[in-house]
Amino acid sequence: KNMQKSMDKIHEVYMGENSSVFTQKTRERIHWICEQCVGKQILDVGCSQGTIPLLLGQAGKHVLGIDVEAEAISYAQNLLNQEPEEVRKRVAYQCCDVLSFLADTTYDTVILTEVLEHILDVDSVLKMITSLINPDGRIIITVPFGINDFWDHKRTYYVAQLYKQLVPYYAIDAVKLFDNWIGVVGRKQSMDKNDFKLSTMEIALIEAEEEAFYKRERLLINDRDRYKKACQEQKAATYHAVEEVGSLKE
Repeated sequence: KNMQKSMDKIHEVYMGENSSVFTQKTRERIHWICEQCVGKQILDVGCSQGTIPLLLGQAGKHVLGIDVEAEAISYAQNLLNQEPEEVRKRVAYQCCDVLSFLADTTYDTVILTEVLEHILDVDSVLKMITSLINPDGRIIITVPFGINDFWDHKRTYYVAQLYKQLVPYYAIDAVKLFDNWIGVVGRKQSMDKNDFKLSTMEIALIEAEEEAFYKRERLLINDRDRYKKACQEQKAATYHAVEEVGSLKE
């Protein structure tokens, strides 16, 4: 099994054919993320090929995008080099891990898209990110929804676990479900009596329901993969049989 992480080709998907459902859903998610950004100073953690920083820079915001993949940062920089000077002045990229990132400023919005599912110590990352956000700033997080069997995914997200990880640091202002993703907007302010907050019992009930949902989803995915493998084997056997018949005729 190849354990080398392949570069996320989000920009190619975003710029793809309008008729592609995947492209349409990707654009919907990216545009929602951009719409949630507040202030002028933005940090995009896990920026991949730089699509979001580029869009925000074109809209007049100052954005730093960071990612661990040097190839993705190089791709993003090449795209940025094609932009007008005023956009190039507002956007920058840096290849680094979020926990080794040394910030020289704080930010009005931090974007954390498709990152948490790759991390074992989520609490340390959220603690560090929180220190980078201005007192009235916000965080925007997206994670894959449900089971995604990629080797570098450390956990499966539904809603309850993500909520529990975020509430020590943020008041939750919005939750958005995009087909295979969950989006959350958190506000870095102390919770007050008007802020939405689940009780311990409510969280336990949601977790129990999501555990049952996980088991059902796992069974369906396993069945799908088994049927897919059987079809591939049958196709290979049929192809081999046709080849044998052809050789007999010769």
